[in-house]
Amino acid sequence: MVNESLAKATLVKHLEIILSLSRLLNYKDWRRLTKDDIDRLVSIMMQKYSETGQETSTTWDHKKILKRFKPYRI
Repeated sequence: MVNESLAKATLVKHLEIILSLSRLLNYKDWRRLTKDDIDRLVSIMMQKYSETGQETSTTWDHKKILKRFKPYRI
């Protein structure tokens, strides 16, 4: 994120989302995540942050940040 020259507020928001995702994963090591772990995480996230099962700004933000890790692991 540093290389992208993000604004401080954006950087803080991204870090908060990473912390939120880590909490949903029970602080599991990100380097050891499998595709099934990610699928489970998205399911938990949708249940927690969306009453109707439809996309919300929170679920969209979380998925956006989660996708940043995809090319490196999955």
